[in-house]
Amino acid sequence: MPGRSARALLCVAVLLAGAGGAAAATDPFYERLLEEGSRRLEADPAGAARLLRIAAFGLLEDPPRLATALVRLSIAQSRARDGDSFRSTFERLLELEDRFGVLSGPGLSPADRAAFERAVPIHVPEERLLASPLFVDLAERRIELRLSQLPPRQQRRELEARAAERPGDVGRLMALARFETRQGREGRALEWLDRTLATDPEHEPARCLRGRLAADRNDCQRAAADLDRCSSVADNPGLAASSLRCLVREKRWPEASGLLGSLDPALRATPEIARLAARVPAPQPEQPFAAPGTEEAPGPSAGEPAASHVSPEPAPAETAPQAPPGPTLEERLAVVRGQIEAARSRDALSAALDDATRLADDNPDSREAQITAGEAAYRLSRWETAVRYFDRAGPRSGDRPLVVFYYSVALYESGRTEEAAGALRSVLPRLARTDFVQAYVDRILASGGPS
Repeated sequence: MPGRSARALLCVAVLLAGAGGAAAATDPFYERLLEEGSRRLEADPAGAARLLRIAAFGLLEDPPRLATALVRLSIAQSRARDGDSFRSTFERLLELEDRFGVLSGPGLSPADRAAFERAVPIHVPEERLLASPLFVDLAERRIELRLSQLPPRQQRRELEARAAERPGDVGRLMALARFETRQGREGRALEWLDRTLATDPEHEPARCLRGRLAADRNDCQRAAADLDRCSSVADNPGLAASSLRCLVREKRWPEASGLLGSLDPALRATPEIARLAARVPAPQPEQPFAAPGTEEAPGPSAGEPAASHVSPEPAPAETAPQAPPGPTLEERLAVVRGQIEAARSRDALSAALDDATRLADDNPDSREAQITAGEAAYRLSRWETAVRYFDRAGPRSGDRPLVVFYYSVALYESGRTEEAAGALRSVLPRLARTDFVQAYVDRILASGGPS
């Protein structure tokens, strides 16, 4: 059997070498085999593989259709748990890619491409994927997924070591940026994104993520520079919400309306975007322009005496209705705290954080506003944002123990372990100890050195 497979592969290689750029007419018999094999992929993958293998032989002179047949053959082999055959088909596809660009081009259907890319890491060794320019990113994401099972500190060390091996590898720099983003360390994530874009200024995923993080940190000027060049804003709920949040914060209403108009209705209906959209005023109709001095007052009607040039008596001034007073800061803070406590999803908590940070930024002298924003960021694991607002709240010795605990956790997760331990010790005797709190107390004090 191995000898027959080797001879078959040699035959395919010879035929591929003679295949021209233009597709020749294909025998309908092989197209029917391709269709029948594709129909059997779910119910009978082994039978589908037999049909698709024959179909591939008949499509050798039509590279795009051959690629479709081989991709579906590999999917059938994967579902039949035939790893050896999958790897052989994978190598044939790489040969076809080298000559005709069939995998990197638009010829494959999205469903075929997705199923194939899911199967590749299962059957093909990482070393082989890393050696292929087409699959190196897939290999890196597979390694990143494996490392994600490690504790955060060990994971960071592994990712940094891999980045140091290849300082110009944008895939490894992006892995670190994504890791630090998940850990809530936006500042460190931004540093890795800056390095990524210094290496590859056209790397759009890095630009989009940097814009989103800048928007989440209320650095809207920096965010706009990136998000305006990010083509996926209108398709990605997180990017759309971050961009819209900055536009609303800066009252850039025409741009906010334009962004909302570009969004799919389902995307506009997501909770955070719908909440932000409610704050965007409806566009005002344009008033017709009249050049100064060109308007003429209407003349008197026939039979009416011409008006004298005596100025009319001024009409008695009408007292404008007084607008009711708006809610006080304390009332607005109470609403935001209610949002934080009632939040049962990340979207709802993100909405509460947005309202809390806006109140805190608009009222920098309000210590309660800063603490509320810090607590909302803490609950979202946005550690550096939490530290920033807790710091704005000012000295906290003798403060509420739970607030200081939140602050110490945010410091610890941001890598400022000694400061975390110092803040925690100031309230330790008065801190209620649940299992969760005690676990963090042990970790923070162990990492922060002797008291």
